[in-house]
Amino acid sequence: MHKNKTPSFIGDREAIENLLQVEHQNMVDWLHDELGQNLVAIKSFAAAIMEQSKGRDDDTAELAEFIKQAADQSYRSTYDLMQELRAEAHAELSVDKALETCLEEARLNQLGIAFNLDIDISPDDMLDRYTLAIILRGVRSFVNFSKQSNHPPTLSVSLNALRDADSEYSIELHLIHQGELDRPPVESHELNALRKRIEAVSGDMQLSTDHKQQLDITIRLAQGKNKGSNI
Repeated sequence: MHKNKTPSFIGDREAIENLLQVEHQNMVDWLHDELGQNLVAIKSFAAAIMEQSKGRDDDTAELAEFIKQAADQSYRSTYDLMQELRAEAHAELSVDKALETCLEEARLNQLGIAFNLDIDISPDDMLDRYTLAIILRGVRSFVNFSKQSNHPPTLSVSLNALRDADSEYSIELHLIHQGELDRPPVESHELNALRKRIEAVSGDMQLSTDHKQQLDITIRLAQGKNKGSNI
């Protein structure tokens, strides 16, 4: 009897995991389409009221500024939650499939944004769910920054495993935005929040620009001993 129950249990568990992934994606869609857009509208209305009230009604201007700041903070928290839910929705996918799905969902082709994806990860370089979640967040933050450009850029996303002589290895995510930069990367909430998350797990994020024509981001996450090593 016990052997007959095992396949059913596995099937039920897979069904539950699939349902959770669907629900996570549904929540992300709602957060973006409903809550996120409403918060953006509130910020815009508050900014307009601030501008119209300056020098005329200081109390109203101060209240509008408070509302704008509160809406902005709520939007940032909502954005962070969306990233976590999206990562969970893709947690059971392979690295290459998760990245492909991530880029497909960004609808870059519809915006005229060309992109290249290069993955060099062997079966020995297994990634845990948390590492994959950070990688996906990095790609989304980078893509969201690039999508705000007035002129469609060309994007490159590459993922590699780096090893040293002691069989220690790390995962390196390399992101390149080729095209005019309409705003300084240091002003991007997405990229600043990403840096904090990377540093929180003792990772490293390097960012450089080239005459406002190219953005280069390198993220490195230590993974410990290579699982293919005999040591």
